[in-house]
Amino acid sequence: MRLFEDEEEKKLPSLPAVKPGEDIIINDIPFLGKAIFKSVLIQYKGNIPNPLYTEKTNTVRHYYNRENPNRKSKDKLKLNLISFFKNNPDLFIDEILDLELGKFILKLKQDGNDGYKTLVHGFGDEDEYVSFKIKNLPEGKGLYIWVADNNPKYIGIASSDSGGLRNRIDREYGSVTAYKCNIDGHTQTCESNAKLRDEFNAKRNVALYVFPIDVEVYKNNPEFMEYMNNNFKFKGTNVDKNVLEVFEKFIIKKHNFKDGWNKRLEENFVSRFKVLAGIK
Repeated sequence: MRLFEDEEEKKLPSLPAVKPGEDIIINDIPFLGKAIFKSVLIQYKGNIPNPLYTEKTNTVRHYYNRENPNRKSKDKLKLNLISFFKNNPDLFIDEILDLELGKFILKLKQDGNDGYKTLVHGFGDEDEYVSFKIKNLPEGKGLYIWVADNNPKYIGIASSDSGGLRNRIDREYGSVTAYKCNIDGHTQTCESNAKLRDEFNAKRNVALYVFPIDVEVYKNNPEFMEYMNNNFKFKGTNVDKNVLEVFEKFIIKKHNFKDGWNKRLEENFVSRFKVLAGIK
């Protein structure tokens, strides 16, 4: 199986423009074979103000004092609040601590205190986000591709046990919340939402294509699991997510999604797939 036309080739052809009403078909995916992505109907609802500044949130005091022994990652928000007040001791007063977090961050921003930037991620401070719903979206796990102006822009995975593709698209992309905007929130979700907002605002054609995958088939395939475990150093223990990422990473590389909205690509990706393809 050849995955790359030329071992020295550094840039592979992007997916061609998508004609309205046609499927996106990607062939020769290792273990998967052919993937046929079907379009789904997007119900555009318009833009909404940044929910971090409009929705009700817990107080600054709550986040400053919170303890969660079961938390697997660092509490960036708490650590950054501690650091902020260390550098701004005059603000460590009840009047400030009892403000809702969103109102506190907005106050800092309006007062010209750049410390607010340590409490939101890079795409958490947008003025507006776009809101939308998807009509005929399956609940299973799988891959999805965003298309803007008939050009494939982003491929992602939906691995949630609760809702799968529907959860990933409707409840995450299509509904940005206050939590998603703070430093502990969902950077990639807000970034993609902001990019989609810009496409909608520019009156470009925005489309979504999905490809459900029965993850259990590959989890029960010893050859696939051996390959994945030996060649990918995935973090975490979400096997379903890792299975989908194997296919996602292949498509990203094969069709240059890294030149679109997909930015992160493991450095040794090509060598790993060369092993699978039998390329020396």
